[in-house]
Amino acid sequence: MRAALGAGTPDATCQALREASGGNPFYLGELLRTQAAAAPGGGRLPASEAVARHVEARIRRLDPAALGLAQALAVLGDEAQLRHAMALTGLDTDPAVRLAAALVRVEVLAAANPPRFLHPVVRAAVDASLGSDERDRMHRAAARELDRDGAAPGRVAAHLMHVQPAGDAWVAGRLRQAARSSLAAGAPAEAGDQLRRAFAEPPPPGERTGVLRELAAADASAGRQSAAGWLAEALARTSDPRERAGIAHELARTYAALFRWVEAVDTTDRALAELGDRDPALAARLEAELAVAGMHDARRAARVVAVMERLRARRPSPDPETAEALAVARAMAGVLTGQLTAEAAGSLDDAMRAAEPAAANWDTRAALLWTMITAERFQEVDEALPAMAEAATRGGSARGLIAVYSSLGFCKLRLGALPEADGAARVALRILQEGDFTAGLGVAAIAAEVAVEAGELDEAQALLELIPPGPAGVLSVLAPAAAGRLTCFQACLAMFGADVWGIEIRDVGYLHARSGAAQAWLLLGDRDRARTLAEAELADARVSGGRRALGIALRVAGLAAGGADGLERLTESVDVLRESPALLERAKSVAELGAALRRAGHRVAARPLLGEALDLAVGCGARPLASRAHAELAAAGGRPRRERRHGLDALTPSELRVARLAADGQTNRQIAHGLYVTLKTVETHLAHVYAKLGIARRGELPAALAGENLGVPTPTRTADR
Repeated sequence: MRAALGAGTPDATCQALREASGGNPFYLGELLRTQAAAAPGGGRLPASEAVARHVEARIRRLDPAALGLAQALAVLGDEAQLRHAMALTGLDTDPAVRLAAALVRVEVLAAANPPRFLHPVVRAAVDASLGSDERDRMHRAAARELDRDGAAPGRVAAHLMHVQPAGDAWVAGRLRQAARSSLAAGAPAEAGDQLRRAFAEPPPPGERTGVLRELAAADASAGRQSAAGWLAEALARTSDPRERAGIAHELARTYAALFRWVEAVDTTDRALAELGDRDPALAARLEAELAVAGMHDARRAARVVAVMERLRARRPSPDPETAEALAVARAMAGVLTGQLTAEAAGSLDDAMRAAEPAAANWDTRAALLWTMITAERFQEVDEALPAMAEAATRGGSARGLIAVYSSLGFCKLRLGALPEADGAARVALRILQEGDFTAGLGVAAIAAEVAVEAGELDEAQALLELIPPGPAGVLSVLAPAAAGRLTCFQACLAMFGADVWGIEIRDVGYLHARSGAAQAWLLLGDRDRARTLAEAELADARVSGGRRALGIALRVAGLAAGGADGLERLTESVDVLRESPALLERAKSVAELGAALRRAGHRVAARPLLGEALDLAVGCGARPLASRAHAELAAAGGRPRRERRHGLDALTPSELRVARLAADGQTNRQIAHGLYVTLKTVETHLAHVYAKLGIARRGELPAALAGENLGVPTPTRTADR
């Protein structure tokens, strides 16, 4: 095979062609000659004219009816039953059984009960003997026969996908039925293909709008931009105000799921104006989701203020979807303005407790999760994510998987669990790249932050370059925050300005752009600017920040203040963060306090703090911080453990993640599938792991990782699926 196809032909291709030909030299030669190497991996194998003539001649020598039976079996496919082939050809039982046995004798079939072709290339040759009109007729007959026999909708639809559109309402109906089954089985892409074919039939005029809405739902779940176009077409076909509002609601949700929040708000605005007071419940749901979408993008944030006032004046909605959206909108507004009230926080907690794992609107659910994380409800999010991940996987929702894995990555990053954060963020990133989610690539900033904390600066830069430039929004602002340079923090501050959003924005715990810029000014020697920014963030954090946010603000304010005041702030920062599960931030504050004490001449007091910081940093996988704590501890007269280029401490978050999965018994292919990376990436990571751990085989991994203790809560194995 490699002599014919090239020395680089993969083993998998060779194996597939061997199985297709059964090792028969003639069949294999014809497959190679017709360049059938592209067939393994999807679709039917082509058959050369020589193979087709050879097989057809053998069959015709048996009986004139033998070819018809073989053709029926080829059309019916792998699950063919002789009784179905009899129905397609009109043969009675005895002749059909006799001909099937004869087809086995001439090596066309491998078995007669159930009938099965000897090799795939033989089936392809029989199929090639059909004319296009005969193939169309047989597929139609096969679909109806299987439907009468109670076959699964997908088997019936598989035949209808091969027939020419003819305006047959039965065909359109069965394709819609199959699409519903595909959606229930978590295969939205397959459902979309079935519904596209149903719409091309076309269905009766009164059903076409319904087909368009179903098609849009399938494409939206699969992450396809085309979903918005189908709904726009459905909207154009409809004149009833209530139905138009319902379609517009679906369209707005689709835009939001694709991270196109401005279009979501504008679509909802038009729907509300047209709906008027015809359906108050639908209007409330539209306004609640408008508020969530509007808070994502600075271009529409000001529009949310009036909507929120109207929603506050209404009675609490009995509809859980509306209640969730309203709670999220209020909490997002509170977080972004630095004024998260106890009432809004309580509503957010209630919404989280009431949330069903399978979200009706995954964009709103993502906002709920991210707002909860920013508000430092880490445990509640960590406990809820596994069931949500299962629901998103079961439903095949690309947007649901992005919501779950990006939230998991964000949560683990805030907790300092860098390997878990990296694994989850990269799953979300891969799904974003595979779908039409370009506007959502700001999620790459999570993996970039992990890379920065792990000292992998080139990788961080590569990740940040994936993020397209965009207007100010809750995702686009992540990129400059992750870059962490002075100009980027200034960009963060500019993007979060009141003049851009139309509302007063106070960043307390989301980006820490002010404290980030303050640290940059300290490096440039401008302590006054640093102090002004740090104190402003600290004042807001004391009012509405969580323990993590307050600890960070105190740390930077302490560094900016210096002297005795600085030591006091750093001490308070450590005390605050000891009450938070955010271990990486605790490590940073403990390290800064220890270093400040050493510089002030308190070397003995500094040593235990710097030792603690070193242990925490190593446990989190934050190698640059660990190196600094190591150097500071040595300077304070301590005896730190040697920095290691080998062993567990030397593994990057990505390497440690892959090593854990391999130690759990997963194959390279399973790891690549679960983490949405290439097989080559897994192999490269494992090669580095073996070298750093001083082992030679996969079987040695469990023992090598046995002493691992990251010091963070054990993550749910969500990202392993």
